[in-house]
Amino acid sequence: MNKNYYKILQVDPSAEQAIIKSAFRTLMLELKKHPDCGGEHANAQLINEAYEVLKNPISRKEYDKQNYFEIRNSGERSNSAYYMRCYFCGTINRIYFNADQNQLKSISCGKCHSPFFSQSMDIHEIQKEKRRHTRFKCQFNIQFQIDYGGMWYNGECIDLSSNGMRFISPIHLRMDQIIKIKFKNDRKFQAIAKTVRCIKKATNSQMYYESAITYIEARYEAPSNTQS
Repeated sequence: MNKNYYKILQVDPSAEQAIIKSAFRTLMLELKKHPDCGGEHANAQLINEAYEVLKNPISRKEYDKQNYFEIRNSGERSNSAYYMRCYFCGTINRIYFNADQNQLKSISCGKCHSPFFSQSMDIHEIQKEKRRHTRFKCQFNIQFQIDYGGMWYNGECIDLSSNGMRFISPIHLRMDQIIKIKFKNDRKFQAIAKTVRCIKKATNSQMYYESAITYIEARYEAPSNTQS
């Protein structure tokens, strides 16, 4: 196994981004791990390395997928049993990686049913248009959720690709906000995404927000039985 960045920052793998940031500051300043505060350069470098990976949802997701943390409970040790954090609700799920690649892509969170492994979506499956990653204009209804168990907001997709979308909605999304999104009339699609832009706009009759997102995990298929 590679370096355990969660252990280095002294946080749980389910920790929210704010906890990651707070732990980094605590280690560097309050616990004086920073060289300017008397800490060792090698330790500070390792803490910085861990923080650079875990502070970003995209790099953190890739780290988690490449460094599956083995389950350790009741003395059980299995080469195929691991736990992973859901990037939407934060639940730690036990997952068995004795499946083939196609089966892995259909595994969902046992709590909120969000996908764990992205499917390489062919844009032709969604609407018979253009090649992968090319955005195209469209107009259809979506729904998105900003907190697990919270309300679903309505929005309207205005362009779409296999790695993200742009949509309008009645609420403002902050930069790097993690949301769950689905097509309103096609429940086969669902994704966890990160906001990369949100702009306030207005017409003579209403005010609205235009958001751009990139997928962290996305799936265009029905989920399998969940594992948790």
